[in-house]
Amino acid sequence: MVVRAISEYEYYIVYPEPTPGNAAFFQHHGKAFDKRARPEPNKTEIKGTKITEGTWFHFKIVVKGNDLKWFIDNQLQAETKLAKVGDLDVYKKGKVGIWAWQTKASFDDFKVSGPGIGNGATAVDPRRKLATTWSWLKQD
Repeated sequence: MVVRAISEYEYYIVYPEPTPGNAAFFQHHGKAFDKRARPEPNKTEIKGTKITEGTWFHFKIVVKGNDLKWFIDNQLQAETKLAKVGDLDVYKKGKVGIWAWQTKASFDDFKVSGPGIGNGATAVDPRRKLATTWSWLKQD
């Protein structure tokens, strides 16, 4: 999942890695997809479950101020304080999204909630709309 995205190259990302069974956390920056910093903890062993192809998981990120926690199947995997990494500043706000790289992935029931956002309900009825049309409606 992507949080606090301020451009296509600047965001925080947390994702499970099936091999060797870690969750990874990066701060992408700069003007290229391969520029990323490694905040601590950068990689943590996935607890309580094994990521396997063809199995659904409940993945959740909670960000409050500079506190970030991530969960898989409601089990806390790791938590960190968002802080400067080298000379990179903390991204204070931004958009959220879903990201996959060099893998097979399916996503369902993506929700965002918080102050001023609501309880995760969609702002429009997504039925009978192309995913791209729905994403443009939800973008701003």
